[in-house]
Amino acid sequence: MMEEAIGKASAAYEAKMEAENNCKDQIRDERQHFWEKVARSKATAEAKLESERRGFQAIIDHLKQKQSREMNRLNTRLDDKDAEMIEVEDHHRSEMKDMQSKLDQQKELVHQEKQLRRQTVQEAADIKAQCTEHIKAMDLWLMDTAAELKVCIYCHL
Repeated sequence: MMEEAIGKASAAYEAKMEAENNCKDQIRDERQHFWEKVARSKATAEAKLESERRGFQAIIDHLKQKQSREMNRLNTRLDDKDAEMIEVEDHHRSEMKDMQSKLDQQKELVHQEKQLRRQTVQEAADIKAQCTEHIKAMDLWLMDTAAELKVCIYCHL
């Protein structure tokens, strides 16, 4: 009986173990199916992301090329404008030198004119002073002559 009970117990234990193993196998199969499904979904999502990434990368590369062309075009324009500004600056400097030399000439002419005017005014003042002295001398001479004539007239009378 004991052996029978041990045999039944061991058979029950083996049945339990086999049921657990079957259950584990069934769960593993179900999980395997689920994980395969998840892996396929993940692979599909990654493929889609990679496709989008390539598309975005193509757009980014296109925009970088476009930006590079635009930068080159703008740099060329800036270089042209710089050259034009240098040319205008040189022209302006040469005009400024010409204007400065003309201004210096005009200053010299004005200075000479002032000196001549001062000299003329001084000469006129000197001549006026001489004339005044001559007039005074002539007045004195006339007075002396008139006095002599009066004296002579009175003498003859």
